[in-house]
Amino acid sequence: MIFLIVLDPDMIVEAFMVFVLLLGIFAVLTVIAMGMIHAATKGGLSATFSLDDKGMYYDAGKNSRALNKITMTGGIMAGSPALLGGSMINISRESESMAWSDVKKITAYDSQKTIVAYRKSLISPVGLFCTGENYEEVLDFITRHLPSGVNLKRS
Repeated sequence: MIFLIVLDPDMIVEAFMVFVLLLGIFAVLTVIAMGMIHAATKGGLSATFSLDDKGMYYDAGKNSRALNKITMTGGIMAGSPALLGGSMINISRESESMAWSDVKKITAYDSQKTIVAYRKSLISPVGLFCTGENYEEVLDFITRHLPSGVNLKRS
């Protein structure tokens, strides 16, 4: 059986115009949402990363915690299990820590001034986001505290 689809040129133009209109609406809504997030976070999300003789720690800033609660509320109001679930994962990871003895692998990304530590269980790696001024100092501290057999890989 052969299907023959006859397309009216006017219908194609109308469908294209609807597509462009929907794309424009989506773009405007995206810009508005980005502006609202930018205003709510005062220009960016904040976090605290710290190291001591016991391990490494991450703590989300006040505006990050507030954004997580807002997205959770939005997920509930929208009836979106995906948004609610993602928000709850973020809330559960607002504070993270890893003891030096739990480190299995650690990678430093020099171009981004970022260090990622992986646990022996491979669950919930901890990322440390450094400034240009403290990056080398942090790497030296980490190298001194790594368990034997674990090496710092640089990328």
